[in-house]
Amino acid sequence: MGYVKILNFVPDEVLRSLYCCAAISLAPIFSGSGVPIKLIESLLYEVPTIASRKAELMIPGLKHLENVIILERIGNISEALKNLYKDEDLREKVSRGARLLVEKSIGFEKTIERYYAYMTKLTSFSL
Repeated sequence: MGYVKILNFVPDEVLRSLYCCAAISLAPIFSGSGVPIKLIESLLYEVPTIASRKAELMIPGLKHLENVIILERIGNISEALKNLYKDEDLREKVSRGARLLVEKSIGFEKTIERYYAYMTKLTSFSL
């Protein structure tokens, strides 16, 4: 197994190259209610992604072992990383599923529609 390196701010042009060569992406979302960009980017770049349970609430269509690996407990990150790294077939399956999810239901227009619906419900806002 390789190594884990935690980076601070990464410029977009560097980030794209990192996604292209990443074996696995972690998206442990603990708080917030906006669009989880780091998770969407991982899915878009077809990087097998491990996410916390909150991600399922933020992105409709996320399915454990189909397009993402969902952690039951955040303490399971290490085990999930090891298992996913060792299982090439699962990484490929999750990667393909991630791309299909992005194409089918996460595109920009879909995201804006969901955001607008959420804001309308939350604030009785309308255009």
